[in-house]
Amino acid sequence: MKLGLKALKLLLILLFLLIMGKYLICFYPFSQEPKVEEADQKTLDYNKAVTARTPNERIRLLNEYLNKWTNTIYHKYVYAQLCLNYYQIKKFDEATKAGEKALIYTDLEPDWRGQILLILADCYASNPKNKDYQKALSYINRAIKLAKTNNLFRLAKTAENAKNTILKLINIEKLSEIKSLYEQKKYSQVISIINGMGEKERNRFEVLKFYALSLYKTGKIDLALTNFRRTYSIKKTGEIANIIAIILYRKSKNNKKLLDEAIKYFIRASKLFAKENNRKMSDKALARAQSLFFNEKHQINKKIKDIEKKYKGVEEEYNSLAKEYNTLVKKYENVEEIPREVEKKIENMKKRLEELEIKLEDKEIALEDLETEHKKLIKEFNKLLASIRE
Repeated sequence: MKLGLKALKLLLILLFLLIMGKYLICFYPFSQEPKVEEADQKTLDYNKAVTARTPNERIRLLNEYLNKWTNTIYHKYVYAQLCLNYYQIKKFDEATKAGEKALIYTDLEPDWRGQILLILADCYASNPKNKDYQKALSYINRAIKLAKTNNLFRLAKTAENAKNTILKLINIEKLSEIKSLYEQKKYSQVISIINGMGEKERNRFEVLKFYALSLYKTGKIDLALTNFRRTYSIKKTGEIANIIAIILYRKSKNNKKLLDEAIKYFIRASKLFAKENNRKMSDKALARAQSLFFNEKHQINKKIKDIEKKYKGVEEEYNSLAKEYNTLVKKYENVEEIPREVEKKIENMKKRLEELEIKLEDKEIALEDLETEHKKLIKEFNKLLASIRE
């Protein structure tokens, strides 16, 4: 089953949330909170806030803590906890603000810092009002670097998985933009965007396809053909094979050597369309291949027309003259003495009929020879058809 861009994007977002959720569940509540010998009021207030039953209640108590106390040893944890709890109730903007404040503290433990970085990444990936995959990727890269530096293997694995998902989402978003511009016939903009992409991104099938199509639409035929060939090497489809065949046929007008290749690509297109259950396009591509083979390369239709042109009117003249001749002969068949001029006319008519009979025989021979050639070419085409793979 083929997924559309929207469905695939939704699936990847759900995968990203699953990756992040599994990781954060493993670490919630945050570990590594400071050990204090005496349970002073600051500690009691903090413990009360983080052990409240619901995210909303924890958020209320944590904000009260910030209003009541300044610059305690718990402030960095308060901001971290606010970040997590706002994130849990999908208040992404508030989670982002709290998380950024937590990261300001340089002595925030690596475990905490890594979790905050991943939460901030997901806030930017999941926030419908402020979606920014590039920022999400930036936070994930920071988490990966932090994990490697501090040997946080679980964090490293989660961050790498999240990065792969974000990169796919970025590619889908970019492809959606490219597709939209192409549908608006803004081909030059499509070319410009793709030229600005990295080599790895640019060499993906869908991107290359729109790049080649846009080049083709803007008249850059040779460059389009090169990129269609590259696209075809990545993924063989009936659509791409058919376009390559059309371009090769166009170019064969000035270079007859390309005609054979065009025929082969139409055959490939036909077979690929058949695999894709597109019978209409499969039949159409095969018909194009046959037409090029028989009528462009071997000129069968032209040869038929040439024969018809050469012997045009012969059969009509013969039939008309034969009718007139037979009528005249019958008229005088019982006449003992036929007028000299009538005899002369009959003789001339007979002679002309004999000439026309020879021409009709020549036409019949020419058509039979052409039929023999056609049968031979049918065998040759069928052999070619069987030999070509997609």
